[in-house]
Amino acid sequence: MTKFAVVFETELNSLADEDYLIYAKAMEDRVATAKGFLGMESHRFKNGKGVTISYWESKTAIAAWGKDPHHQKAQNYGKTKAYKSYTLKMFEILT
Repeated sequence: MTKFAVVFETELNSLADEDYLIYAKAMEDRVATAKGFLGMESHRFKNGKGVTISYWESKTAIAAWGKDPHHQKAQNYGKTKAYKSYTLKMFEILT
């Protein structure tokens, strides 16, 4: 079965506040129940950079997560306030 990984690299800016931790925890809890979600690894470095790798059953599941209204609200917060920069990459996992 083909599986996919999404790599989300971020750099926090000075506008990130305590809401960041609230959004991060809420998204972690919510994605755990998303259809097709297989797991996640995340790390934030002392310099404000971070990486989250999530694993998925399909591209369709990834697209559905991107359209989740709570996730879209968190995305907007990240784009307008929390992140100095970010990149999002999707990979097919070959085993």
